[in-house]
Amino acid sequence: MKKLILSLFMIAMLTGCVSVPVKQEEITTVSVSETSDINENTEQLEYKSNGNGTCIVTGMGTYTDSRLVIPSRNPDGEIVVSVGEKAFGWNSDITSVEIPSSVKTIGFQAFDGCENLVDVYLPEGIEFIGDASFAECPIAEIDIPESVKSIGDGAFMYCENLAGISIPETVEEIGNLAFFETSFWREYPEDFVVVGNGVLINYKGSSKEVTIPDNVKYISQSFGYMEYRNSVVEKIIVPETVEGYGEYAFAGCNNLKEIILPDNMKYLPDNAFYSCCSLEEIIIPDEVESIGESAFDGCELLESIVIPKGVTEMGATVFNHTDNITVYCEAESKPQGWDDEWDTIYSEDGNKKVDVIWGYKGD
Repeated sequence: MKKLILSLFMIAMLTGCVSVPVKQEEITTVSVSETSDINENTEQLEYKSNGNGTCIVTGMGTYTDSRLVIPSRNPDGEIVVSVGEKAFGWNSDITSVEIPSSVKTIGFQAFDGCENLVDVYLPEGIEFIGDASFAECPIAEIDIPESVKSIGDGAFMYCENLAGISIPETVEEIGNLAFFETSFWREYPEDFVVVGNGVLINYKGSSKEVTIPDNVKYISQSFGYMEYRNSVVEKIIVPETVEGYGEYAFAGCNNLKEIILPDNMKYLPDNAFYSCCSLEEIIIPDEVESIGESAFDGCELLESIVIPKGVTEMGATVFNHTDNITVYCEAESKPQGWDDEWDTIYSEDGNKKVDVIWGYKGD
């Protein structure tokens, strides 16, 4: 079941997410020379040149040591700046990993499923830890360097032994379910799991009315996820301290009827209220400029909504599966930045459009 859930998560939520770009070119296999910054037991790793004096490490090659030490340069003298997508994923031989300070990004599923990987050293210099990069590894603790700004979706999900996590305040964004089903996730002692620079990654409480704490600056997917739905929360109040929102920020709250958003809110992310099937009313603040794709998908009880004039960007199928809604737009006509399918509702019986009233002036 865990594998199935992880596969569904990868399909539904990681498609199109940030990852290390690797062109489909022939991978060059090179021998690693013995230099002061290369482990003497290193035999052979695989690299891909970026053509600018830097390179990506892309695989094990014939490296045989269970202690993986990635050098800061390849034998051609190019600086290793990235660990590539799936570079070492599902390798059962690796027990520890040391990454050099030259590396800036760790790619999508770079070490995913390394079932014997227990020790990971992340140095200062790394800026982005990619989606599912260490998923399903038996890591017990991890220290995130202060250089890291962002942690991707599912980066450490299903690392069931992971209890000790040090996340500095320099981390500004944490992706959906980054620490899902870790010991840290399950055993966190407070209702609001807030880490890094005020990033809310989970709400564990049982209150029907929830006020987000003032120390929260960013809301990741925190209330419902995959097959786990929050059936308790009926009202959410978001303070003005919140500056950013991740995809699916409030998704999966089956009984959420009302949410009060802050006046300084600038955007609604993709799938913000996905499957909030009890949501009856919402006021979009006047300062909102962008509404993401499928933001209200599945909000079946939402019958009306006002779109402020300042909204200049709108994603596709924003109101999918909301058959009875009327959208009141303060704009006189569709702004150029709105997707052509923003008002499309997909159905097995044929696609249709939501009811729209342009030039709305209020009651």
